[in-house]
Amino acid sequence: DKELQRRAEELADQKFKLLTSSHKLQELCNKHMCSNNPADQKPHGSKEVHKLFPRPLNHFANGLVRVSKDDIMSTFDFGVPPNPHSAGKDALILYNTAKALPNERYLAAAANLNGYTALPFTNATTATENCDSLNVVFTDIPGGMRQCFALIGGQYQSYHVQRWMRRADNRNGLNKEEPLKLSSRGHTGGGREEFRAPRGREVAEHQEVLKSYLNEVKGIKSRLMSVLKRMNSKQVVVMTCNHGQSELLMNFVCSSRAKGFDLSNVLLFPTDVETKELAEGLGLTTFYEEKLMASVPKTEAEIYGDIFFTKIMFAKIVCVQLVNELGYDLLFMDVDIVWYRNPIDYFMNKSLPQFDIYFQDDGSRQERYAPY
Repeated sequence: DKELQRRAEELADQKFKLLTSSHKLQELCNKHMCSNNPADQKPHGSKEVHKLFPRPLNHFANGLVRVSKDDIMSTFDFGVPPNPHSAGKDALILYNTAKALPNERYLAAAANLNGYTALPFTNATTATENCDSLNVVFTDIPGGMRQCFALIGGQYQSYHVQRWMRRADNRNGLNKEEPLKLSSRGHTGGGREEFRAPRGREVAEHQEVLKSYLNEVKGIKSRLMSVLKRMNSKQVVVMTCNHGQSELLMNFVCSSRAKGFDLSNVLLFPTDVETKELAEGLGLTTFYEEKLMASVPKTEAEIYGDIFFTKIMFAKIVCVQLVNELGYDLLFMDVDIVWYRNPIDYFMNKSLPQFDIYFQDDGSRQERYAPY
């Protein structure tokens, strides 16, 4: 055993010397765009070794490596769409402890510039092979903002990223004369506040709607369960619609029938009697509760986010919650969508990664919707 260990150490030393030879370093630099200026490098074996992270930082910083952004995004399913405009760029991995560094001796040493002149490049699997946990932060530079990151070690563990901005308090946006101030997700990249607190009248109105729902929810669930049992399917496609959007509902039904899809597991929550009668005429199963939907307008929203839009959102939340709490798997979808294939087949595919919830990416990249 001792001879085997001695031989293993000898082979490791030989590989380390090979990897750290001037020829090999030049080859790696040429491949990974490191500095190849001899003046930038200290002679191998020099006593003057400059580390990237000095001792006062070693309580949370012990190395950095570069990995391809495309590689790490494909290695781990982070659940967010990759930005196509940053394809071919690199990402950074910071090692909080030396134990988390890669097994390769040259990578572990170069990650702290321990006698090296540039950050090493490796693949995402190798870079994270000793990471027991991986905290991931996605970032961009909104509008070319002069953005900085402060990493504060030795604190209590947190998974929250604070945001500080030089902004005025009067919604006028960024102002370099202002001090850095704690800012919420309601502030745009330009420092303007998008969200306002609801007025007293709006609060009272929503409280009444919620009170009505909570007072009726037991009976609603009982009646809804009867409908779900008659549908005889553990996977339900849930939709909601008012009269103003009924043309979109008809388009979905006609398109689906033309493609031969079975709509027997589709359950519509109409918000008014007219839509209920229309949907049932189209052959859909419906569940209509007048008291529950009394606050939802019959007309369609004029613009995104207006008062009609926000009231219709209530119906979307309620119908998902009710069906889910009764123990059913469900797909909620808006009525302005058509199918090319049955989406239930995809969600029930056991060979795919299993998640509790899937969300569609609707393309908006505003900070208020992050992480999309």
